Amino acid sequence: MAVGCSHGSRANQKALEAVLRFRDQYKPTEIIHLGDAYDLAALRAGALSNSNSEDAADDYMDDIDQGRKFLNDLRPTVFCLGNHDERAKRFLQ
Repeated sequence: MAVGCSHGSRANQKALEAVLRFRDQYKPTEIIHLGDAYDLAALRAGALSNSNSEDAADDYMDDIDQGRKFLNDLRPTVFCLGNHDERAKRFLQ
């Protein structure tokens, strides 16, 4: 089973629930998260801190918490970094 682009706080909760129901019903041997578990819009190039702007940066802690919650619920056997996850990696370097 493979799933990706859950995007933390921007995730569609009904879609996440459907993924977990699918996993529980079919009990796959491998569960692969293809990346973008987090959106990390706050770390994107050009993110704005003005909360009134349409391009305002999201609360990154909520994004991380919700992304982590889904990963904990999903329990992937393989996790790949997506381009949004790479934002955190670039920030750390």
